Parts: sequence; structure tokens; C-alpha cells
Amino acid sequence: MLNPKIVLFYVSIFPQFVSQERVLADSMVLGGTQAIVVSLWFILVILLATQFKSLLLNTANVKWLNYLTAGMFFGFGVKLATTKL
Repeated sequence: MLNPKIVLFYVSIFPQFVSQERVLADSMVLGGTQAIVVSLWFILVILLATQFKSLLLNTANVKWLNYLTAGMFFGFGVKLATTKL
């Protein structure tokens, strides 16, 4: 809870979905659901990052990505040079 944006999100959004009679229970359900979703998202990111790491360690893939990014930068440069202000 060190991020003030998260605290403001909880204070501004969660009360809309919490009943007056069950404030604590509804808040715990919403907070728990959000914690589970965030945890699953980070697990997915970690798993995909390990797959992406193996992709980047392959020298053939790295060479292909270098050509791709060089082509993209060249295309952006051409577009920038031909744009009229």
C-alpha cells in the first residue's frame, strides 16, 4: 500500500460495489478478488518472460529481430522525412 494511486482507486471505486450492511465482508471479497487477479497476472508475465528469454538467447532470432527493428526505424525515418508540417 505504498502507492497512493492504489489507495485512491480503492477509496473511489470500491464503495460503489459495497453494500451498507456488509461493508467489511464485501470489501474483503473485492480486495481478495483483485489480489488473486493481480497474482495470476504476474505469474503469467513471469512464465511468458522465461519463454521470451529463450527466444532472445537464440542468435538466429536476435539477428531477425535486429533486421526487423532496423526496417521499422528506417520506415519511421522515411515517414518523418516525408511528412509536411
